[in-house]
Amino acid sequence: MTEHQINTPPRQENDALTSVSDTRLGSDHDLIKAVSGYGRELFFSNIIDYIANHCSEVIASALQEFLPASGFDKVERENRHMDLVFFGRDANQSIPVLVVENKRGSIATEKQLQEYLKKITRNKGNKIGKNSECSFLLISPHCFDKDVADKAGWSFMGYKDLGQRLDSALKVYAEKNSGYSDTLQYKLLKAAIEYMPFLEEESTRIYDGVKSDTKCSELRNQDDSSDAIKLRYCAVAHMLNVKLKEEGVIGVDCSFDSGSTLPMANVEVKDFLEIGKDKLSFFLSFQGEVLSIGFFQEGHFAKLDNKDKKDSRKKMWRIHNFAEILKQITDRPEGFDDYKGTGYMTSGYILPMYRIDMRDKTVYEILETMCRYAKGALAYKKNIRTNP
Repeated sequence: MTEHQINTPPRQENDALTSVSDTRLGSDHDLIKAVSGYGRELFFSNIIDYIANHCSEVIASALQEFLPASGFDKVERENRHMDLVFFGRDANQSIPVLVVENKRGSIATEKQLQEYLKKITRNKGNKIGKNSECSFLLISPHCFDKDVADKAGWSFMGYKDLGQRLDSALKVYAEKNSGYSDTLQYKLLKAAIEYMPFLEEESTRIYDGVKSDTKCSELRNQDDSSDAIKLRYCAVAHMLNVKLKEEGVIGVDCSFDSGSTLPMANVEVKDFLEIGKDKLSFFLSFQGEVLSIGFFQEGHFAKLDNKDKKDSRKKMWRIHNFAEILKQITDRPEGFDDYKGTGYMTSGYILPMYRIDMRDKTVYEILETMCRYAKGALAYKKNIRTNP
């Protein structure tokens, strides 16, 4: 997919949203699809890790342009949250020589990639070693991630390219090692590697199925795999990111959470309000067929029991007149007067969480609403800073 513009023409009748399960592949590919959880990124990160640690020649050949001439000694998974870190040697010390971030069903962000780069090149908050010559590679079946990689100073490789490189390298390895092509390891790796190009084509087809006039209710149906649904919401998150940038909305964090029961496209304005020593963020979250809106407070209430937490949030809601703030941000004259649902996240608590039904809205209307509310939140934040 080369673009995800907001003002796309109406789709034709044959532009149905394509499910992962619609593609008919060979039996080997069906097996890999099943064991990989429909090609989720963790599976392929583990495949790369396995090849690197068991057939190092194969990965060294496939990624030779990103590795030093001396190669690498080992690979570690999820070191300081980085998917794959290749280590080499310098003056008898182990140093990182290549960092690989693998994305599928989630979106790469310039902020995340730049943070990883700083960890290595500047040794910022990092105990795994500094190397200003380290290479950084983003692997993704989503071609729009290339722009993010370029801006962050990373190299980019698609799944199709990776699969072709690994396939060629594995073939050479099998020719050099008699009998290897008859082993189960070879056959399984061969099947997984050959699935990569199909996965990129499939992912692109699903992404391209999401248009600006796609109805919210069309983003998921009971016949689809969970991964196909995740990819569609990921496309919405990418479109939202593009729209915010096109409209010059600066000062918000746009993210995609694929780990929940239903994926979420989120917008957050951090340090939105200061209440004593506490800082609250304004957030928007599109999940399922609902747009949630409210405030998020990190760490507060952590030591209170459930009743105290609820009472404290209600008290804050009344004292600080959050309902009036939301009315100003959203231009919605009603619906915020009563304190409603709350929730919590790993790092803190949501004060109110108002839900707006979007099931009859199009993707375009959802993006317009989220962008307008984000602008409203930024304007309010600027105003209270200027006129406290």
